[in-house]
Amino acid sequence: MYHKILVPVDGSYRAVEAAEYGIELATQVKGQVTLCHVIPATTPFVSKKNGGRITENFKQIQSELHKNGRSLLERMHDVLLRDGINLDTVLLQGNEAYEICRQAREGKYDLVIMVGQASGYLAGALTNRVTQNAPCPVLVVR
Repeated sequence: MYHKILVPVDGSYRAVEAAEYGIELATQVKGQVTLCHVIPATTPFVSKKNGGRITENFKQIQSELHKNGRSLLERMHDVLLRDGINLDTVLLQGNEAYEICRQAREGKYDLVIMVGQASGYLAGALTNRVTQNAPCPVLVVR
């Protein structure tokens, strides 16, 4: 059934709710949950006039994004860890929908659990892109 569950998280309380749902499901089937966070892709702008200063700033920004992403995953891991649950984390970088779907495909996940961002049948742009492109079922928690 759903033994490998991927839960993208952004630090919001709604993402915690989705992760808790995934953990509850994994507990019932003795499965594994992986929390993933996607750092958005950023593009450096470098010109001859600035003497490379922007490149240094870009590296600092990238470093801070990775540090914040790892911190977010560590905090969520500590809050959500339960006895008997296999709970992993993975930090990705790039286009959110693409990276989530790539992780689901390459990690051979059975289910992705995400938060719906809007009421009604519209689930939000990210959730919509993932549901259309994921290699496995996507459960939208609202």
